[in-house]
Amino acid sequence: MIDFLYERFPFYERQGKKAYKPGMINSLALDEYFNYPHTSYKTVHVAGTNGKGSTSSMLASVFQQNGFNVGLYTSPHLVEFGERVKVNGLQVPESYVLEFVSAHESFINTLTPSFFEVVTSLAFCYFRDQNVDVAIIEVGLGGRLDCTNVITPELSIVTNISYDHADLLGNTIPLIAGEKAGIIKPGVPVLIGESNALYNDVFIKKAQELAAPICFANELVTLAPAKAGTGVAAYEVNGGMFSGEVVEVDLLGACQIHNLATVLASVEKLSKMFTLDKQETRRGLRSVVANTGLMGRWQKLASMPDVFCDTGHNQAGIAILMQQVSKLKYRQKHIVWGMVSDKDASSIVTLLPRDASYYLTKPSVERAMPVDVLASYFDNAGLEYTVHASVPDAMENALQRAASNDLIIIGGSTFMVADAIFFEKNKAGLLRENEKTVPLPRN
Repeated sequence: MIDFLYERFPFYERQGKKAYKPGMINSLALDEYFNYPHTSYKTVHVAGTNGKGSTSSMLASVFQQNGFNVGLYTSPHLVEFGERVKVNGLQVPESYVLEFVSAHESFINTLTPSFFEVVTSLAFCYFRDQNVDVAIIEVGLGGRLDCTNVITPELSIVTNISYDHADLLGNTIPLIAGEKAGIIKPGVPVLIGESNALYNDVFIKKAQELAAPICFANELVTLAPAKAGTGVAAYEVNGGMFSGEVVEVDLLGACQIHNLATVLASVEKLSKMFTLDKQETRRGLRSVVANTGLMGRWQKLASMPDVFCDTGHNQAGIAILMQQVSKLKYRQKHIVWGMVSDKDASSIVTLLPRDASYYLTKPSVERAMPVDVLASYFDNAGLEYTVHASVPDAMENALQRAASNDLIIIGGSTFMVADAIFFEKNKAGLLRENEKTVPLPRN
């Protein structure tokens, strides 16, 4: 087991702000110690408030389908640690993790690094050892001071900016954008996924200072929903290599129209640096889940009743999710809901539908919002609910009350989704032995 990683190094996603280590001192020291492993391959850097994981996974799938040896570094993981570090969709072996920490423990201990700092160095070294051609690197938190920011990528991507982690990144959109803009490198092209008057100038100014060519995705590609087949979403494309055609993607959430536009615009830029075949790129977009193992993005867990989970966890993400839910036709909607303590529950609860049955609980992380605190926000909003001890308990209660033509949604936090997926896998007997002692700490 690799539980010792969680116990030995401060772990933001479980412990919150007290585990956050601002600054690049440790990252730079680790990078020098490991002899700058990320310089052995090309990289694409992905920052932003929402959509980073989906965007990174779509890009990895495109490169993989085009025959490249592809590294993918994302966070958090939902069930297994290895979800964070993958090559061609295969997780880093636990034996590699154990050997890595054992071999370098004495130096690592001189720095007292965070969990994320150690794992980032591990990922970069693993990609070098696996001789990847290109690695898609998702920023952990912010950008300017994130430990992934030691890389000099071929393309910097910022998906969008909205309120999240305001206690660490700033309490205004321009301040948050300034932190995300910290990934822009001298002379390296930067693509902004979603244009917004609140922050466009922040990125334009930073790019001009560094002579980095900047482009907004909508300047290259725009999308409109199209009729889709089973198991995919379809969009008509205007601009770029797919202009006038319909492109399909196997990620079904309403937010994916924005992420796909970012990816297609990125492909336009990257195709000048890499050989990307049009048809293989199309196949890669249809096979994101199969190629990368991405989970939790409007993922269907069961049928009759339909059970979906989604990792939307801040105001912007949940607003899009609830717009999608409002258009679904079911007899009754049951929502299993929990949050972590640093989110703006007061604003988020106002986005939730009034005609749903709520099952309040808390995810299995230290940062979880106590259920009685969460319930007070629901009381203020006049929403009816029942309270449950855990995500599995809440899910079981929802399943008992739901008819076969009802809808059950699990959401409010990435960790709620992690617990739900773990519960469903365990119930189906799909967990490996080394997963059964968790849910593991995640993120």
